[in-house]
Amino acid sequence: MSLKIPKEKPDNLCLAPFIMTRPDVRGWNSPCPFGAGDWPHAHLNASEQWDAKELNNLRQKHLNNEQASECKRCFTEEEIGKPSLRKRMLEQYKHTDIYEDFIKSEKFLQGPKVIVYRSSNVCNLACRSCGAHDSNQFDPEGREYLDLYGDGGPFISKFPPTHVPMAEWIPISENIERLEFFGGEPLLNITQFDILQYLVDQGRAKDITLMYNSNATNKPTDRLKELWKHFKGIDISLSIDGIESRFEYLRYPGKWEVLLDVVDDLNNMNLGIPTKIFGNMTMSMQNILNIDEIMEWQNETFGQYPWIGFAEGPKFMNIRNFAPHVKEQILQIVERDDIRNYLQLPAMSEDGYELFLIWMKRMDEYRGQSFADTFPQLYGIIEKDFKRQIII
Repeated sequence: MSLKIPKEKPDNLCLAPFIMTRPDVRGWNSPCPFGAGDWPHAHLNASEQWDAKELNNLRQKHLNNEQASECKRCFTEEEIGKPSLRKRMLEQYKHTDIYEDFIKSEKFLQGPKVIVYRSSNVCNLACRSCGAHDSNQFDPEGREYLDLYGDGGPFISKFPPTHVPMAEWIPISENIERLEFFGGEPLLNITQFDILQYLVDQGRAKDITLMYNSNATNKPTDRLKELWKHFKGIDISLSIDGIESRFEYLRYPGKWEVLLDVVDDLNNMNLGIPTKIFGNMTMSMQNILNIDEIMEWQNETFGQYPWIGFAEGPKFMNIRNFAPHVKEQILQIVERDDIRNYLQLPAMSEDGYELFLIWMKRMDEYRGQSFADTFPQLYGIIEKDFKRQIII
């Protein structure tokens, strides 16, 4: 497909379809960490995915200055005043003429600048904001729900523990400047050694930056750290949505003491390359009233406040799906404009709040946890609804 590239950079342009690809264990093809498109392309190799009709159609939408429907998440975030991934990428490349030198020149056709490996569905945790698609730890739990309630939710695995064959993206790696590793849990991934060792052997590692998004309960192996030393730099972002008992509730069966040990280990690594350790957090129905404590803990620990991502799925995690009477009370407490603005957007699902009540009870029962004890302030708001809602 031949793209029609305008002379001037469109205002609604997103760089991701031109500079980024996101391999996925399910064979879904997307240019974006958030899964814009997510086309089922398991039958295509890396080169074919990079030149897929659907991806080229998305590129043309951006060149036409459209707000592509596949990219609704970013445009929604921009509406509420939150720095979207689209805007952050444009900011990152503002000191280069990437539109002229990489897009208009059609150099992007040779391959992306960034590969975002959604590395596996192998993980040691079963976080409340996740599901079996990204963690193999959910399957026994999901099958018990299926037996008890006739509904396994998003917690039954549809395929076995699988790692993305990362070396298969070598044919489109000519332009690579950055590799990003998400999960599952990327520090448990076993195929990353293939691509990392290849880049070291080719003498290219010194020009490439690495980024990992980890659940903060796993330490990198000595083998991995030795490979890291050859690269230009490394960023490690730790997903920490709550502290102490709230962390253990949200990131089950993680333990706070283990997290503290891992954070200390990472902060004291001496790789001989620029190394940045920082945090991120997922905003969900559960932790919306605990934002201040986790923001302050992360700032004290990492020297900066975390990036906040809104959980869009499962639908019983999205704060937009709170019932109106609950939103009204939360708005009296929450002060951040981005959260307030997002909370007031229309619900994404009519049954999201009811499912939240159902699944919190089911999961508490299975895991031996207590939403009421862990999040007492929010529980005080929803107590009547929580007690009314049965778990079947």
